[in-house]
Amino acid sequence: MRAQKIILVEGSEERLDIFLSHQLDSVYSRNTIQKLIKEKKVQIYINDQQVSESKIKPSFKVHSGMKIVLLESPSQVKESYFIEPVPMDLKILYEDAYLAVLHKPPGISVHPGPNEKDKITLLHGILHHWKHLQEQMVHVKEELVSFRPGLVHRLDKMTEGVLVVAKNISTQWKLSKLFFTRNVKKTYIAWLLGAPPEEKGIIDLPLKRHPKNRLKMHVDPTGRKAITEYEILKSITSNHHRRYTKVQINLITGRTHQIRAHFHHLKCPVVGDDLYYDVDEKIKKYGLLLLSKEIFFIHPETNQPINVSIVEPERFKEFERKCIHY
Repeated sequence: MRAQKIILVEGSEERLDIFLSHQLDSVYSRNTIQKLIKEKKVQIYINDQQVSESKIKPSFKVHSGMKIVLLESPSQVKESYFIEPVPMDLKILYEDAYLAVLHKPPGISVHPGPNEKDKITLLHGILHHWKHLQEQMVHVKEELVSFRPGLVHRLDKMTEGVLVVAKNISTQWKLSKLFFTRNVKKTYIAWLLGAPPEEKGIIDLPLKRHPKNRLKMHVDPTGRKAITEYEILKSITSNHHRRYTKVQINLITGRTHQIRAHFHHLKCPVVGDDLYYDVDEKIKKYGLLLLSKEIFFIHPETNQPINVSIVEPERFKEFERKCIHY
């Protein structure tokens, strides 16, 4: 039996090899993905109807509603995806038999990225704490293999806050579908340098990887749909005539760097975001002032509402007290 990695497509049209590169960036290079496509190890379904193999090429355009199945053997999966568990002091906010919600600290990636093959990530700690998840990297269950055991969404490396972890493959798949169908409410808090144009607003601007700096995202009409709701909570003008704005954000979609790229486009970047603007030396000590504060969803196994939130970290409170001087 061959193992399968199933991916649901959401967003605007994109080449198949590019789309899979984004989805599997910690595992395969684009050249490897193109090779898998040419070897007929990628299947595509539209409304449960399989697309003819002859049509599936690296340049094939994918769009919302498609299902992509990546075929692999368990031995290949084990070789490509194995991550050595590492002891880590996880901050568990909620846990039951099916899932857990963690408080992710800033400064650590959720899983290894393309340039972090040898770096410790949160996934290393998750695999040590819930040891049974290690088996899911190679264990075939209902023809589905979890390449990132337990993970159903992610936060940027420098972003702090609530993160959901699934404790079995079935729950992981169901949670992933909740995120995909936008049935998870994600509330963020951020401090901005400057202010958005309205007290309340919706930013509906597609995002795409920056053509010159591949670490960044930018607004592009050919990008993937991205929607961010915000409301201004507080505004402070410093002694140096800089305006700092505290906003509450409801993330409708979950694109890479969505909040950071959207507010940078509005010329009010997230405070401390040294990827998108030149951060003042006095402010660097606070880090990125973006917090995944609260998450709400209906438990996919028990049908009970799950609502987990955290208090603002001290660095956020200190910035609010002292930003008048910056």
